[in-house]
Amino acid sequence: MKYNSALRILPLNGVANARDLGGLPLPGGREIRKGCLIRTGRLSDMTERDFHILEEKYKVTEIIDLRNEQEIKEHPDPRLSHAVFHHLPLLPCETDGISREDCGENLENHALRLANRYRGGAAERLLRRMYPDMIENAFCVKRLRDFFQLLLTHETGALLFHCTSGKDRTGLCSALILRILGASWETVLSDYLFTNYQVQTYRDELCGRLRLLGAEEEAVRQIYILESVRAEYLESCMAAIEKLYGSFELFVSGPLGIDREARRKLEEKYTCQAMN
Repeated sequence: MKYNSALRILPLNGVANARDLGGLPLPGGREIRKGCLIRTGRLSDMTERDFHILEEKYKVTEIIDLRNEQEIKEHPDPRLSHAVFHHLPLLPCETDGISREDCGENLENHALRLANRYRGGAAERLLRRMYPDMIENAFCVKRLRDFFQLLLTHETGALLFHCTSGKDRTGLCSALILRILGASWETVLSDYLFTNYQVQTYRDELCGRLRLLGAEEEAVRQIYILESVRAEYLESCMAAIEKLYGSFELFVSGPLGIDREARRKLEEKYTCQAMN
């Protein structure tokens, strides 16, 4: 039976694309443990109620920020009580259009600038290239290894990880977590693509505002692509893993540094028997 992903949405007003990985099904009647692994977009616009939910309900004790220095400078994370902050930029440089630094621009002007830059299908080509790059680039792989070391040492409360939109860098990390914990590809892809549902209102409103500003339809389409995810992007990562390392298992035990004992520890920490 398919899990209702809408049940995993965190009711945060100032944080985009926020959801709990908990409840996603695993083989053998198990599931991802609820309230342990939270994926979101940036936290800079959190409301007082959002603070309360993350601190009191989920008891977030660690935050991993996957953004670059410029993104953090523009929109710094607020500090949650009792939460340890880790800066772990996943990309080796400031990749405009992906890392989404706005350099002080308002949202519409920033979106228009990016849309005009990525005309003629360039946005789609950028995303298609960026995903396998995160697997092939030694800097990115080292950061992914560091990411899982933090998951291994995490103890109590929830661990929250995020980038700017919570869709590409965060999406890849979520997919790797789920696969390592034994989730089916259908489950992995379902969680990844659920981003399109969560950002739909924001994406449609942004494109509507750009049209009101007189943006050409091709420019609007580029922004729509940049604010979306597609199965083929994530699939390109898995294809890169197979090509470079021979199999997903060899990638996990080799570059990611997760041996059998570390994998058992991750399963112990982040999975449990599903309740009927």
